Amino acid sequence: MQRSIEAVCFESGLVRIRILTVLLALARITFASQDRVPAFTFASNPECLYVSARAASEALNIPYSYDARSDLVFLGSIPLDYESAVGSERFVAIELLKAIGAVVTADQGSMSVTLNGHAMKVHGGKKRAVLDKTSQMFRAYQGGSLVLTSRMSTGKYSRSTPVGTFRVGYLKDAYKSSSKYGDAPMPYAVHVTRNVFIHGGVVPNYPASHGCVRLPDDAAKWFFNWAEPGTMLTIRG
Repeated sequence: MQRSIEAVCFESGLVRIRILTVLLALARITFASQDRVPAFTFASNPECLYVSARAASEALNIPYSYDARSDLVFLGSIPLDYESAVGSERFVAIELLKAIGAVVTADQGSMSVTLNGHAMKVHGGKKRAVLDKTSQMFRAYQGGSLVLTSRMSTGKYSRSTPVGTFRVGYLKDAYKSSSKYGDAPMPYAVHVTRNVFIHGGVVPNYPASHGCVRLPDDAAKWFFNWAEPGTMLTIRG
């Protein structure tokens, strides 16, 4: 029996709907997988990009877990060391993601990372930091993206920590102490201007230093390893 034109058109319409549904689903997967994740580099190895392990976990659908027995945080099967940690934040080198099957490709100054149908784009760029004396907050940016936020403590006298734009100098000392203030420790010291450094130390919730910028030791260590000569520093009043 010959099928009606209406039946054929109806079935072909269903096929088109199914194809469109599949294309839309694929489009959703594609768009969802193009997560842009802020990345940064440490000064000692500018070719190695790092990202937040939590951000990588969300973008690539990788389990993020803590093992109490070893006291280690894991991204999938990758143990995350404490060397680059800041507070509860853990970071992972992009190259390490290859160990769990991720494919890493260079893409016009950035990198694309794909894993099991998920993907993220990461890129570095110029570094700068903004220090806000009013809120006592430190923020580091790379390639236009915020890569670290930390509390800080500036000079207890309003003008003891200068306001303005400065550049990180070549003077960095992981074990510096203050000859002016009884050899007070200034770990992970990075020179800003004159006798003002950014360094680790006690960080109360108010300005308390003699003019330097204090960061918690883990954040100071991160900044010490991240900052390069010439990195722009903006200190706001």
